Amino acid sequence: CKVHDVCGDTEYCDVYGDCYDCHGCYMYLDAIDGTCPEVCDWVTASVGFDNPVANDVFTSASDVVFSWSTSGNVGDSIRLLLLREREDQVVLELGSGINPAQGNWTWRVPRYFPSGNFWVAAA
Repeated sequence: CKVHDVCGDTEYCDVYGDCYDCHGCYMYLDAIDGTCPEVCDWVTASVGFDNPVANDVFTSASDVVFSWSTSGNVGDSIRLLLLREREDQVVLELGSGINPAQGNWTWRVPRYFPSGNFWVAAA
């Protein structure tokens, strides 16, 4: 390749003329034109939660407002996922198709919900 446009939707053209996954562009800084293309912006994108904060306690049948700010191009929609603390397995999808620009989402804790410590992640 000689330009990024000939590479796939999640690839860039490197200085050796090969198409590689966008993660490499930010890791090796070897884009053919010296700049990672816009299609790779998602690599540096993030969603940072402002609320709730660690150690907040919620009761069943109460509303929890999740609020966040974004950095980079996180895409057109996100999913909010509930995970048990220190585990990678999703316990529950809190919401999907959420516009990240709206910056908040309200979720009602089910009446019967297991106790424990949880994390929220955006995907």
